Amino acid sequence: MARLKFYVKEQELFPYEFKLIVNNQHHVKLIVGKLCRHYKVSIPNVIFTGRTWAMYFKASKGKKAIIRFPKKINMLMICHEVAHHYNLIKKGNYNHSKKLMTTIKRFVNYCRKKDYWGFTCMHSITDYTLESLTELVGWTSVTELKKHYNIGDN
Repeated sequence: MARLKFYVKEQELFPYEFKLIVNNQHHVKLIVGKLCRHYKVSIPNVIFTGRTWAMYFKASKGKKAIIRFPKKINMLMICHEVAHHYNLIKKGNYNHSKKLMTTIKRFVNYCRKKDYWGFTCMHSITDYTLESLTELVGWTSVTELKKHYNIGDN
């Protein structure tokens, strides 16, 4: 899969996670560590730069892998870069492929289940109206959204 097409597909599949900005570098490191521990892979070094994109650098002899994040980091970016690391260790390849997309889906679903963006992001679900959130994540009705997130009619 061509790299740019891969990014577009990723944003189409996970529009909500793409828009969730993690505003704290410490939280980014926590999430990377939690994902790596859960999926039983080594924890890479995490560094932050002023660039606009993230990158994964595989480990060289005697050194740890590195994930470089920009200043503005979204949840999808974290899952994407950790998926590169996981795929290299577990599957021997970290290219943009169907296998990587499958790993990203697993990581996003795990983060949803653990609600990692409930405490780490600049804005949360409560910053949206139910109608705008329903439209953002592509559900068909507000009722379906309320059911998914256990939101009552308080």
